[in-house]
Amino acid sequence: MKLFEPGTIGNVVIKNRIAMAPMGIGSVAEPDGRWGERVLEYYLARARGETGLIITSLTPVTRKLEPMWQTHMDFHNQAHMESLKSLATAIHSTGTKIFVQLTAGFGRVVTAMRAGKSQPISASAVPCFFLPQVLAREI
Repeated sequence: MKLFEPGTIGNVVIKNRIAMAPMGIGSVAEPDGRWGERVLEYYLARARGETGLIITSLTPVTRKLEPMWQTHMDFHNQAHMESLKSLATAIHSTGTKIFVQLTAGFGRVVTAMRAGKSQPISASAVPCFFLPQVLAREI
């Protein structure tokens, strides 16, 4: 059965074709956004269950455009990078690969919950997708 055979994505060999799609982990991350012990255990449980590839929760590439991302991983923070390195090392020790899902942010589709913390952004000044009464800030 092909599901349990190795596969490749680019030059990355995956031990089987079972992949974990990205899922929000905000509730188990540390308050400052680092991926601590709870995140590590969450992903390790899946890796130990023979998942071939884990794709992490969305990870913003910057916090500058949408300041509401203060509770997410920060690639410019050494402690955050150390937590990511620890996670990757632990996951790789099981033979599972891990990809980080990168995002530029939510833009004009920012959720109502987050919209109160920061004005949505977009390529042009258009209504926020979920809150049409809120105008997205033009980048």
